[in-house]
Amino acid sequence: MFMQKLIIMCIALLCLHLPTFSQTKLFDQPVAIQKCRVTINANAFVANTEIDLELLNQGAQEIEGQQYFTLLPGQLITGFQLELNGKLRDGSIEERSKANRAYSTIVGKRIDPALLQMFGNNQYKLNVYPISGNGSRRVVIHIIQLLTSH
Repeated sequence: MFMQKLIIMCIALLCLHLPTFSQTKLFDQPVAIQKCRVTINANAFVANTEIDLELLNQGAQEIEGQQYFTLLPGQLITGFQLELNGKLRDGSIEERSKANRAYSTIVGKRIDPALLQMFGNNQYKLNVYPISGNGSRRVVIHIIQLLTSH
């Protein structure tokens, strides 16, 4: 079953603009949610939910932002996007080790990746890099859920 497997969605996108100054990297930092918009489209059988998040770095230094969340039983992530230069870029589903290597390589090159990992029973961890000091990054998560009658 898809939900029982550990999945990883990884966005590895190149950014045309690299920072022109050197900063200390702070990894695995919690971030605030500056904006959250939830859209649900449902019919008699399925609910499709889109969660549009803007993650805020309240500190002065560039960080790798980290956010944890849990889905309800029966919910499944079907898509993940990161905004780059005003456009949403799609992520891909990869094996954990392959996605972690790609994410680490991209972070090392100081370009824009995001990593969404399932690490437990409907529990997820989202990493986004970089989030500039006092800046924000936007991600969109797509979720599907089969509806049942009681």
